Amino acid sequence: GTGKQMAVEDITEIKRGFSTPVLERAGLKAEGAGRKADDAQLYVSVVSDTRSLDMQLASVQERDALERGFRALLAFQTARLLRSRDQKGAEEVGEEEGEVGAFPGDFF
Repeated sequence: GTGKQMAVEDITEIKRGFSTPVLERAGLKAEGAGRKADDAQLYVSVVSDTRSLDMQLASVQERDALERGFRALLAFQTARLLRSRDQKGAEEVGEEEGEVGAFPGDFF
């Protein structure tokens, strides 16, 4: 992506806590300023090779819900990419055999 954008296909992982370089530094500063180390449990980060989107939520339940949503998005994106790759491979085989078509049940 460019600027402050992060494309879904660029996301490499979802992390909890003070688990990115920026949050690791912030966590050390927070502990030095008397904040609770438990604050780390309120963070979730969406990570790519070039940046991270670090978020602090109001509760562990909110963090869990957001994390589940991002993980579902990644699973959907991965499945979509695999179907696309499989379909392309099948079309190449179909072209050789004279048949081209989508897989049954492939709605995307």
